[in-house]
Amino acid sequence: MVAFTVRGRGFASVTKDGRVQLQLPQEENDAALAAHPAGDRLVRRGTPVGFRVPLAHNGKDLNALVRRPGSAAP
Repeated sequence: MVAFTVRGRGFASVTKDGRVQLQLPQEENDAALAAHPAGDRLVRRGTPVGFRVPLAHNGKDLNALVRRPGSAAP
């Protein structure tokens, strides 16, 4: 898995099966799910932590999610 971090904190990764995983706050996660039906909730230990979508999904939309205000992304 390829992962991207800022200041030691992960915010995005790409899985071997070609899915992008983004760490998102709950409110942004809900909005991403509503806007991108191809995606699904990323859950760790029973807790929602983000959003997962196929890498083949619209790159412009993925870029906007990564570069959202307040994100850890540069």
